[in-house]
Amino acid sequence: MDVAATPSQPSGLPVGTTTERIVLACRVGRTMRRPQLSAALRRQLEHVAWLLIRDTDAAVRAALAFELRQAPDVPRALAMRIVKDLEEDVAAPFIASTPLFDDGDWLRMIDDLEDDALTALAHRSAVSDALAEAILLRGSDRAVRSLVSNPGTKLSPDLCRQVVSRFGKCRPVMDGMAERGDLPQPVVEMLLFRVSDRVRARLVEQYAVDETAARKLGLTAHEAALLAYLAGQEEARLPALVQRLALTGKLTDSLIVAAARQRYRVVCLLALAHRASETAITVRRRLQKADTDAWDHMLARAEIAVDKRGALKGYLSAIPSWS
Repeated sequence: MDVAATPSQPSGLPVGTTTERIVLACRVGRTMRRPQLSAALRRQLEHVAWLLIRDTDAAVRAALAFELRQAPDVPRALAMRIVKDLEEDVAAPFIASTPLFDDGDWLRMIDDLEDDALTALAHRSAVSDALAEAILLRGSDRAVRSLVSNPGTKLSPDLCRQVVSRFGKCRPVMDGMAERGDLPQPVVEMLLFRVSDRVRARLVEQYAVDETAARKLGLTAHEAALLAYLAGQEEARLPALVQRLALTGKLTDSLIVAAARQRYRVVCLLALAHRASETAITVRRRLQKADTDAWDHMLARAEIAVDKRGALKGYLSAIPSWS
C-alpha cells in the first residue's frame, strides 16, 4: 500500500479503501506485539503506526489501538495519543487493557480524561483503592457503575460509603455494587433499601440478611418501605414528606434511628427538627458541636425513647459532615 496524499487523507497517510487501511492497521499492530523485532523493523512499524493513528477514519485508528492494547512495548507518545483519542471505540479498549501505565501514571493524567475514558479505566482487571477513589470523584454514574461492578476493583468499606453518599439515589450504581460478592455486612445493610427488588432478593440470599438487618434497624416492613421511598427522593421534597409522616404518626423512633444508621443526613436533620420543635439550622448546629449534653437535651425534646438514644447518638456521630 502506498503512502501518499489523497483528497480525504492528509499528506503522508496511507491511501486505499477504509478496509485496506484497517487490514494494514491490524497487521502493523500484531507485528508490534511480537517479543523480538530488529531495531530497523521496529522503527519502520512505529513510523507506519504513527501515520495510521492520524487516520481520519476512526475505524482505522480503532483497529490499530485494539491490536496494541496488550503490547508490552509501544512508544509512550503513541500510547498517549491513543488514550486521548476522542472516539470511545479507539481509546476505551486500549485504556482498559494496556500494561504501559501504572497507577501513578493514570492518577497524573486522570484530570484530562473524558468520562468515556474514565469508564474504560474502571473496567481494568485491577483497580486500586486510590484509582477507584479518583474515578469516583470525577466520573459520571456510568463510570462509577462500571467501577463498582468490576470484581477487580478494590472497594474498601470507606470507599463503599463514599459511593453510597454520592450515588445513593442512582439505582443502577447501587444495583451494580450490590451484585458484588465481597461486601462488608454494614455496607450490605446500607444497600438494602437502595436497590431494586431483584437485587435485594439476591442480597438476602447471598449474605443471609433476610430479616437480620430489619431486626437490627427495628423496622417494620412498612417502615422499611418508607425509608426506601425517602432515600429515592430529591432533597427539596424531603421537608414536606417528613412533615407528612409526622402528621400521620409515621415519623417513628425506629424510622429515625434507621435513617441515622443508613446515613440519610437530611432525613435525620428534618426528623429531629420536627420532633424537637426546632429549626433545622438549630439542630444542625447542635450536631456540629458534638456536645453530648446538648444531644441528650435535643433527643429528650424530640421524645426519642430512652432505650434508642444510645444507638441513635452512635449513628449520628458516624455521619461524616453536618455542614
